[in-house]
Amino acid sequence: MAIQWTKTKPGIRYRVHPTRKHGVGQDRYWTIFYKLDGKTVSEALGWSSQGMSERKALGILAELKENQRRGTGPRSLAERKELQGQEFRALKEKGLTVSEFWDKDYLNDLKIRIKDTSAIKEIQHFEKRIRPAIGDKTLAGITHADIEQIRDKMPADGFAPRSVQYMLGTAKLLVELEQACRHKIGH
Repeated sequence: MAIQWTKTKPGIRYRVHPTRKHGVGQDRYWTIFYKLDGKTVSEALGWSSQGMSERKALGILAELKENQRRGTGPRSLAERKELQGQEFRALKEKGLTVSEFWDKDYLNDLKIRIKDTSAIKEIQHFEKRIRPAIGDKTLAGITHADIEQIRDKMPADGFAPRSVQYMLGTAKLLVELEQACRHKIGH
């Protein structure tokens, strides 16, 4: 059985997962397609359940087309990932700090991965709790004690247990994403 693609706007299409739901409707897998050097390129963006939407796909496609038109920046998602990998390697060589990793890589992934309201909360937790405490430390230098110190200070400052849990989740995701990036580029 062939995969059934549905085009929503020029250059954007999705397919529906046969069983998985996302909200009321079926989960959708989004891709973009466009011409690059005379060839049609199709690149995957992700599932609706992982935060991808038609609006985000349209923004990514517009950015890539604008880069093609101007002749600057990445012209495809593959080029963009390669550039991010090069930037990450350069920062890693000089000792990537938590703040640098947040600004260069994590924040970009955050905007694609989760809803805007959740992203705002995660940014607030980072700016108010994580950056002041461990922002200047290298990612490799973060210890369990650093995270526990942040965790132990939050209830004393009047934060609810759920806020503490949310901040710990942000710190955990930050470390996991850094490890995934390191693994992806072979470090």
